[in-house]
Amino acid sequence: MSIVKSQLADKLEAFLRDRYKKPDIEAVIRFTRQVIKHRPELNCERRGDLNLWNYLPKNKSLFYTEEDRGLAIGNLTS
Repeated sequence: MSIVKSQLADKLEAFLRDRYKKPDIEAVIRFTRQVIKHRPELNCERRGDLNLWNYLPKNKSLFYTEEDRGLAIGNLTS
């Protein structure tokens, strides 16, 4: 099961509002939501042996998840 991005964004916003007391809070929240909602699978280049993707379960790939689900491994949020 993939994490729901909108739920993660809401929880992180609540956490930030509770604990981050700097004047740039709105910018931090905006950038946090932007990072969470990023969809790298829409603008990427796959290299190497593409047949190896056949061995990867579909639930492990962002290419087969719903729009509001999943985080890219290595992204700031994961």
